[in-house]
Amino acid sequence: MTRLRQFAARVRRDRRRRLVLHIGMGKTGTSALQVALVRNRQRLADQGVDYPPHTDDDVARALGVTNGNGPALANLLGSELAAAPADLTQAQSGLRALCTGVALSTFPITLYSSELLYRFDPNHLAVLGEEADRAGIELRVVVYVRDIAPYFVSSYSERVKRNGYSGTFDEYLEGGDDFGRRVALFQPRLTRLVDAVGRSRVQILHYDSVGAQLFPSFVRDVLGLTDSGGWELPPSSVNRGLTAQEVELLRHLNRTPGARGPGWSGESLIADGAARRPTAISSAALASLEARFGPEVTWLNAEFLEGRMEVRGDVQLLSDDRSAQ
Repeated sequence: MTRLRQFAARVRRDRRRRLVLHIGMGKTGTSALQVALVRNRQRLADQGVDYPPHTDDDVARALGVTNGNGPALANLLGSELAAAPADLTQAQSGLRALCTGVALSTFPITLYSSELLYRFDPNHLAVLGEEADRAGIELRVVVYVRDIAPYFVSSYSERVKRNGYSGTFDEYLEGGDDFGRRVALFQPRLTRLVDAVGRSRVQILHYDSVGAQLFPSFVRDVLGLTDSGGWELPPSSVNRGLTAQEVELLRHLNRTPGARGPGWSGESLIADGAARRPTAISSAALASLEARFGPEVTWLNAEFLEGRMEVRGDVQLLSDDRSAQ
């Protein structure tokens, strides 16, 4: 009888369903990852992973930028960025239904991916953890983090490209636009994440360590699948950052009323065959980032990343040590 009970327990463990939430953070290749998830949906399904469809899938398939397949879940988690965030009572009902569905799924793994989820309400996320326990499913929340300077160069590029920002990088860091500083609160938000669902349910990964291998590493390290190759990977141009030349041209256009047409982002200003010069930053800008985020990098390395994260990363310094004009 003891052996029979042990066998039954092992069967239950082997059959236990898993809900995986990939929540970002921003500027860590999320758009490219979501394009790959859509393009490889059937192959993932064949290996036991359900990536539920979303109405924006055609946009992703065409290499466009979307919010992934998690906007409805963002509502349930009370995200600051959600279109219609639910109150806690509504959220509990919806999250219970979600977890029950995962428990009854024919797929061992159900995956949602959206940066909207990164701005979760901790109380709502804690309810998800409780409902996962109630349904007998495993919950995993996955976050990629990026070296500090590359993150800020990328977020600066995004604001210039999509939001009409015209200041220099140094001005951006000094508070000319606080978007990047608000989003890059690594330690407070990750601490709230761990407090809400528990350390064992949180997986923090270093984006810079995988780079162009983001999707194969996600398949291996997050989903636990054997990467046999042959995935349909998107080109590197998906939501790419601007080159230094493009930044300077767009900054000029952003200061000129009517210079940019509706919806034009400048992503194709530099021909594919042209020399691409990456944005470099000043020593003063790097020192500012080290002072502000050095302690958070130390904390992340100690808690999650075993020393892999850096402040500078692969960002170049201006050779003449002057801020970009």
